[in-house]
Amino acid sequence: MNDLGAVEFHPAGEGDERHDNGIDSIYLPWLQDLQARLLTEFPLPDGIEPIPDGALLPPKYPIAVAEMELNLPIHQRWEANREKHAALSHIQNPKTESQERDDEYARRIDPNGIGESFRRGEITVQPSNQRDLVNLDKDNILKDYPNQYDLQDGTYDDHHDQEKLLPIPGTFLAELTQNKRLTPKSHWQDVRQLRLHVLRSPWSDDHLPILEPGWAAVIYPKNFPDDVEALIKLMGWEKTADKRILWQYSGPNADDGLRMTKKGGVRRPRGLFPFKDATLRDLLLHNIDFNAVPNRTFLRELRRHTNDEREIERLLELTHESNSQEFYDYTSRPRRTILEVLEDFPSVKVPIEYALETFPIIRGRLYSIANHNDDHESHKAKFHEIDLIAAMVEYKTIIRKPRQGLCSRYLRSLEPGTRLVVGLVRGNPPPSGDDNVVRPLIAIATGTGIAPIRNLIQERNLYQRVGDMLLFFGARSKDADFHYHREWPKTGHLEVITAFSRDPVPESEADFLDPYKIQSLDVVKTQYDELSPRAEPMNATNMPWLQSFDYDRGKMYIQHQIRRHAQKICDLIDRHSAPPIFVVCGNSGRMQISVRRALEDALVIGGKAKDNEQAKKTLQDWGMWVETW
Repeated sequence: MNDLGAVEFHPAGEGDERHDNGIDSIYLPWLQDLQARLLTEFPLPDGIEPIPDGALLPPKYPIAVAEMELNLPIHQRWEANREKHAALSHIQNPKTESQERDDEYARRIDPNGIGESFRRGEITVQPSNQRDLVNLDKDNILKDYPNQYDLQDGTYDDHHDQEKLLPIPGTFLAELTQNKRLTPKSHWQDVRQLRLHVLRSPWSDDHLPILEPGWAAVIYPKNFPDDVEALIKLMGWEKTADKRILWQYSGPNADDGLRMTKKGGVRRPRGLFPFKDATLRDLLLHNIDFNAVPNRTFLRELRRHTNDEREIERLLELTHESNSQEFYDYTSRPRRTILEVLEDFPSVKVPIEYALETFPIIRGRLYSIANHNDDHESHKAKFHEIDLIAAMVEYKTIIRKPRQGLCSRYLRSLEPGTRLVVGLVRGNPPPSGDDNVVRPLIAIATGTGIAPIRNLIQERNLYQRVGDMLLFFGARSKDADFHYHREWPKTGHLEVITAFSRDPVPESEADFLDPYKIQSLDVVKTQYDELSPRAEPMNATNMPWLQSFDYDRGKMYIQHQIRRHAQKICDLIDRHSAPPIFVVCGNSGRMQISVRRALEDALVIGGKAKDNEQAKKTLQDWGMWVETW
């Protein structure tokens, strides 16, 4: 746009959600500058002041609740009118002794109940030849749900709530067939393999897509009923939680499917796909993410829903720009959730009509598909069987209660046979298919990063002519998290080299790690000039060990094995006329940087490059597929 002559009105702002303070660290200062620029360029008329920051504006996504409707199923009518029934209930609100005596006296003087019915206007005087049907047994009308009259203890079957599936566009129906823990129970981390039987969904006409390597599944977690009940009580929503939501529409026509159309639709936040006839409890269970760590914007919103001066002052302190460290210490550092924040500010009461504007929406979580078979490539497939590998997020902070990821807690609770909604999305796929299967593959994975690489390896082995594959796999312990270790020896065209950072280092490998401990130029030159006859002799400017960070020292990491087997990598490349495929999957932290530098060193040690600058350019020419999170 600038090249075409456009003039930038205001600099763009780019936030990073992985930052300790989230996108607010960039967004809030940017917003203030934008507001100042707007007031400068478009000043307000005399006598009109900007809306104060703490003013409560009309809700952006207003919702209301409906009274009981007779056309709803019986359980929905009962739930929507729970409070009214409770007020009349013989069981929940039994009559006092005085009320019972009054009723007994009324029955004696008016045994047929006609006088009472007349006084209430329930019957009228008619000609003598007609008789009205009179309710003569009014006290025996069931004012409670029938199960409350059972002679045996029992509860109403609420299984229908568990079967509710969000009608998210573009998603598919799936059944969980396996929820298997891959790591031993003695291991601190719970890593699971989930197997899903994915079908076409009744709410979508989408056909099952062809699943190539690199595709991912989207899981939509749910909140737990106990947490939902706690939030309902904190907000004072008990009387309305089970009543049907009334939506406002932005167009002239109400859309029964709660979708946006060209003519308008439901006014709702992006990513919110509620049930038809949803209640507030439904939204809290399936849509609203009150277990997220709050950002500054959320805390600012809370100020508008309390009259307690002390709590308002505290919220102002936390959201002030100069108190970034205090905000971080209160929210991000302990991973305090929205629900826990609301417990700290008991006077905050968010009205229902502001709920969708105040609380964030649950977002789907992406998991790389970890398997590949013939059905994945069929246009006519009636179902897909997919494997996912998920590490359960659970840790401790300064808060006594252990922290758990929302999706991790949800996945851990799922039993085989559970139905759920799954999205299938095409990411940035690695080189695969007919044109790439003959190319040699050098794959590097750590932990659950093995998922997309396993998918790619299985896809390649569906072909007859396959290029050789070299897999470097890194984890903490061979006995605890060497995922699919029984599978790799049976996989053709594949060699696996491992690095386990918490296991004792074998003597043969300990000698190799000595240069990392000593970092002496003379020692490195003596040992590695002999190992790399095709490369330039090592010197102060061409010494791969200087590319290693201090944290690499003393333990066997995957980057060490890459350097140790540099000659094997280069020989693999030389055996094939086609250029190699490099794939790196795992944690998005320092791992990918260390691996990239180790590969540059390996090309120098193996004689494919004269120095690291040339090695860097060679890797760029070949290309490297990176999938990190």
